[in-house]
Amino acid sequence: MRPGANPARRERVASLSLAEPLSPSWMHDFSATERHALLCEFPIRFDMTKMLLGNGDAPTPFLWRGSDAGTRLHLVDLADGSTRVHEMPPGFAFHFAGAHEDATHMHVYAALCEDAQIVEALALDRCRAAPGEGMHRPIPIATLTRISVPLKGGAGAKATVTPVSPPAGEEGGGFVEVSATRAA
Repeated sequence: MRPGANPARRERVASLSLAEPLSPSWMHDFSATERHALLCEFPIRFDMTKMLLGNGDAPTPFLWRGSDAGTRLHLVDLADGSTRVHEMPPGFAFHFAGAHEDATHMHVYAALCEDAQIVEALALDRCRAAPGEGMHRPIPIATLTRISVPLKGGAGAKATVTPVSPPAGEEGGGFVEVSATRAA
């Protein structure tokens, strides 16, 4: 929210130019600090044909474009609404765990997957199926990851992606989703 803004009234802060306006990315969540918001345009796109005509046998109305495109990061300055687009490798996250800024970067924490297979794996019929049943799919691993986006410099600068949680198979590693914290 902008300084002095009325919290009971909505206002447009910024508008984004999407990579594929006729096949928009699924933006389920975003992260913000006092000065910036970060919206991630993951390469999972709504398949408008499936949205209009039904999914058929597909469990979801999405297309994965990760082999063709990376993830676009829209950094929004909350004071003036200006935006810059940065990039990172393809990936997908449902939720963000928090954000903070230092002098040079906005650091955002996300439960990041390599691709969007998790969306179909979490379809209700697949979650209800027992291992060995036809609809059952293992749940892909999501890693708690820090995405560091440059605050200065031109658009197009690459963000740094750093795993924070241990790898799968190690204590504390494996599937991460809505993050939990504990006091030290």
